[in-house]
Amino acid sequence: MLHIFIGKDEFSIEEAIGELKKLIDSPELIDANVTRLKTADTSPGELLAISSTVPFMASRRLVIVEGLIDSLSQTKEDKSRVVKGNTQASHWSTFVESLATLPNTTELVIIDEGNKRNNTLIQQLAAIGAVKRFDELSKRDLHQWITGRSSGKGLKISRGAVLLLSDMIGPNLRLMDSELEKLSLYANGELITEEEIVIMVSHVREMSIFEVVDSMLESRFDDALKALTNLHKDTSIGHVITMLARQIRLILIAKDLQSQNLKVQEIGDRIGINSKYVLDKVRFQSNRHSYDAMKYIHAGLVDLDQSIRMGKTKENLVDGYLVQIFKESLNTAGLD
Repeated sequence: MLHIFIGKDEFSIEEAIGELKKLIDSPELIDANVTRLKTADTSPGELLAISSTVPFMASRRLVIVEGLIDSLSQTKEDKSRVVKGNTQASHWSTFVESLATLPNTTELVIIDEGNKRNNTLIQQLAAIGAVKRFDELSKRDLHQWITGRSSGKGLKISRGAVLLLSDMIGPNLRLMDSELEKLSLYANGELITEEEIVIMVSHVREMSIFEVVDSMLESRFDDALKALTNLHKDTSIGHVITMLARQIRLILIAKDLQSQNLKVQEIGDRIGINSKYVLDKVRFQSNRHSYDAMKYIHAGLVDLDQSIRMGKTKENLVDGYLVQIFKESLNTAGLD
C-alpha cells in the first residue's frame, strides 16, 4: 500500500511510521524489512526494486522515501529549461506511474513537508494511495493532544496545567511528550497542577524570566520585583542573573538577525529557540527596544554578577540593583 505523509509535524509522522512497523510480524525482523531512503541518494530503479522485494521471513516490508514529491515538483517547474538531471527526473516520473502495481506485501511511505498545498503531484498520488496530513496543531487541538497524551501515560493533569504547557511549549510535540513523560514519573498518580508545571518544566521557568524582563523593560518595576520574588523560591540569585543576561543576549542577537531580513524560523534556528512562544517574545522585545539599551543592560548584569561573586554586593540588595540597571539603561538609551 502507498502512504503519503504530508506536513512538518515530524514527531507525529515518526509515530505513524512506528505503527506501520508493527505490521511486521516480529520485532527482531524489523531491521531486515525496513528501508529508509532519500531521493537524492537513490535511483528510481533502486527504489522500485526495493519496493518490489519480497519481505524477509515476514508478511510486510516497509519502505520510506523522503524528498520525492519536492524533487519531482521542482522538475515540473523547470521543464521548460534544459538542466542536468532531466533524464533522471523522467525516470522518477515513470516510477510514480509504476506505484499502482506495488505488491500487497509492501508498505511504501512517501514523506513531504507539503510546502505547496495544491501540489498536483500529491493529487495524482492520492488516486493510488492514502494521503494523511500532519500539520502543526491549532491551540484547541494541542490542548486535546496534551490531555489525551497525558491520559495515555496515566498522568492526571488539571485544565490550568494543560493551558500553561500549551502556552509555554507550543506545538513542539516531541518536546511536549518529553515533558509529559517527566511529569508522569514525578506525579506518582497525583494530580499535576500549574504549581508542579512551574517547578518541573524548564520552559515555564523561562516564562518567569520573560515576565521579569517584560516588566523591567516596560518600567513596571513593582511587577518585576514580585516576579523576582517568585523566582528566588527555587532559583539562586546567581542563576537568576545568568538567565536574565542570557535573555538580553538573545534579544541583542535577534535584533541583529532581524536587521538581515532573515525569516522567523531561521532566526529561531540560529539562536537555538524551538518554542514559538519564546521566539515571539524575543522578537517582540528586540523590536521594541534599542540596541544600545540592551547592550547597557547586559553590561550591567555582567558587572553585577561579578560583584556578587567577589562578595562586594550582598544578595539581599540584588533586586534593587537590577531595577537600577534597567531603569538607568532605558533612560540613557531609550526605545528604538
